[in-house]
Amino acid sequence: LDILFAPDLVYLYYHRITFTSSTLLSNSNQICFQRTGRISRIMMRIIISSFVLWFSTAFECPDGSKQAPDDKQKCFWYDDEMNFDECSLACAKKGASLPCIMNQEDEEAIIDIIDITEWFWTGQYQTPDTKIAGANWKNWQAEGCDSNYTNFAVGQPNDDLGRQEACAEYDDWYGEWHDAPCWENSVCICEFP
Repeated sequence: LDILFAPDLVYLYYHRITFTSSTLLSNSNQICFQRTGRISRIMMRIIISSFVLWFSTAFECPDGSKQAPDDKQKCFWYDDEMNFDECSLACAKKGASLPCIMNQEDEEAIIDIIDITEWFWTGQYQTPDTKIAGANWKNWQAEGCDSNYTNFAVGQPNDDLGRQEACAEYDDWYGEWHDAPCWENSVCICEFP
């Protein structure tokens, strides 16, 4: 961050944002705040300090994770295959959770960011005592996730071969979800809030 003091202008170079007389413009790589009227040098230094503090507290992803391009406050990390509970625990140890997929754009962002060509846990699961394959799929491992989004393939969820398949995983062959036994292994993806 460079600060240049001039008699009537203070320039802060950072992030292609421009403030001119408290108007936000986004086509330049400098912040320019023009002194007007009765603003004293002390007040200007307070304003500059506020900008410096604001820019220095920018969100950064934890080491090893990747930032979502559309949501700069979300980061994703992935690991080897593990079962749903192991994945949930691995995410919790990192201060994260399995993804909360709100829509198709979220799903596509995860696929693009992680750049994997394997099945992965979506974070959605079925109420444990449900005996009907297609019922009660509104649960998400991520605390506070209230998503109603699903992307199950035709004929899914189906509790294949009569076994209870209570966790949803993304199928990279078809680009859709399948229900799977939670004890099976799939790629673990964690989302940092």
